[in-house]
Amino acid sequence: MKKTENENPIKISVVVPVYNVEKYLTQCINSIIYQTIEDLEIILVNDASTDSSLSICRNFETKDKRIKVIDKPHNEGVDKARFTGIDVASGEYITFVDSDDWIDKNTLSEMYNTAIENNCDVVEISLEKVMDKFGLIKIKGPSDKKQLITSPDLFDNYFISYFGMNILFVNMCGHLYKREVIEKANLKPSNLPFGEDLYFNMCLFPHVKSWYLRYDLKYSYRYGGMSNHYKPTMYGNAKYLFHRKNDIIKQYNYSKATPYVYIEMRNYMLTEVKQSLFYNKKGVSEWIKSELNDPLWSTFKDMFKDSDHEIDKAIINNDISVIINYVERQLKKDKYKYKMRLFASNLFDTLYLR
Repeated sequence: MKKTENENPIKISVVVPVYNVEKYLTQCINSIIYQTIEDLEIILVNDASTDSSLSICRNFETKDKRIKVIDKPHNEGVDKARFTGIDVASGEYITFVDSDDWIDKNTLSEMYNTAIENNCDVVEISLEKVMDKFGLIKIKGPSDKKQLITSPDLFDNYFISYFGMNILFVNMCGHLYKREVIEKANLKPSNLPFGEDLYFNMCLFPHVKSWYLRYDLKYSYRYGGMSNHYKPTMYGNAKYLFHRKNDIIKQYNYSKATPYVYIEMRNYMLTEVKQSLFYNKKGVSEWIKSELNDPLWSTFKDMFKDSDHEIDKAIINNDISVIINYVERQLKKDKYKYKMRLFASNLFDTLYLR
């Protein structure tokens, strides 16, 4: 989208993918339109919602000229919805807000000013997990540090965040991206229902020269505990990302990340076993036995042959009973916590609807 010389330049394009979130959508949009920075473009991408989400979007569109609603005829997932917004965005910077989340009124102004003052490609803020609208139950993010990171330190020591080391946040939300950097990276939708945020940032990262951490600013992320449902595609997507990560490691000669990618894959396997046991899925032992025939585990066994970790030894020895026993012990510790989080989340949802 091109702008004429007489028009005020848009500082930030805010892309909001929308799908069946009528309970929370008004709160989300209000948190954006009442930002202290007014030079915004708010792109609401309705991903073929079947509830009243589109009607809510249209109602806001009639009241605020900064809002543009894109109504997609078919549901294609959050990743493609975000890229639909990127394709029409005209702001100097782009940020993403999920339609059941919200931000404080000064957030975008502070992020933009930080980006301009430091000539930053990306500004990252802290994610605060909140279980209810009122913020009564929350899991706070990291400390309130402020830090500018530039190349080559940025690439050498922070790229590893996307390969299993949690240094930077992998989410797309809570980030302000310079639009020209996204365009330069020539990114495309990953078509992943899981891990799409990480994939976006991982592919973008080599094109970024400066990154600012503003952990004194918070993005409020609605959180419901372990999960409200079984995620059948999680492990398959994790394996897809595993192979893409290894491709990128080779492309950028970033071999120091390799062990972390394999450790991460081990942990995903344990998570898959955990959710299968949690939801009483059958055939767990047979699945583990079949999975360990994948060639990636042969490499894992060579790489960690001297490890003292209980699960590493079990994988090396194909000892399925040890793996299941280990997960059952962890699940016993966590099950009560998961149920309490789900109960609290459902309770506050009910209170919110009254």
